[in-house]
Amino acid sequence: MGSTPTDRSSPSGAPPDGSARPPDGPAPSGGAAPSDGSAGTEPSSGPRPGARRTPPVRKATVLAVATGVVGVAAILLGWVLPLLGQSDENEPTARITPAQTVSPRDDSAFEGDVTFPDGSVVERGTAFDKVWRIRNAGTVPWHDRYLTRMNDTPCKAPERVGIGPVLPGETVDITVRVRAADSPGRCKIFWKMTDEDGTPLLAGKRPIFLDVTVG
Repeated sequence: MGSTPTDRSSPSGAPPDGSARPPDGPAPSGGAAPSDGSAGTEPSSGPRPGARRTPPVRKATVLAVATGVVGVAAILLGWVLPLLGQSDENEPTARITPAQTVSPRDDSAFEGDVTFPDGSVVERGTAFDKVWRIRNAGTVPWHDRYLTRMNDTPCKAPERVGIGPVLPGETVDITVRVRAADSPGRCKIFWKMTDEDGTPLLAGKRPIFLDVTVG
């Protein structure tokens, strides 16, 4: 029959060329998977609840401060240590002088004959006083010292006579009472300085003596 052909369309309203057109409006929600193939991937793990993380900026600040403190300490040590060493070098050191021990020195000096010098003539049987003058030339005071007779002669004299006390530098006159012999001749009597016990002193000194002629 001569009727006009009627357009046939699909029941869903799709174009006749068979291409599917998505419907206008929002995509259906639900379990639809994305078309980029990211289905099944787990979401990235975020910070755990309750955990505190130090910001990177704060860590860098603390590290910079610590480094600065160490640097300043090193600079100060570099200044102070040389100054300490220099002060020790410049400080005068006390010179230790060993103590000098002064040994006591015992010495005498013969000053001369005060009476009856050597060679004097005395009368027989007479008594006279022989006097010597001696100086303490040492550093030791003389105490309890004597002139002790060392030999026997026809002239009579005491066995010993006392000396002193005599301080260093002082002089003393020592007197001995002598009785001349009853017959003519020479009398020479020696005396030596001793202590109270008779021990000879001043070993380097010669004895003093009386030397007279009995006429």
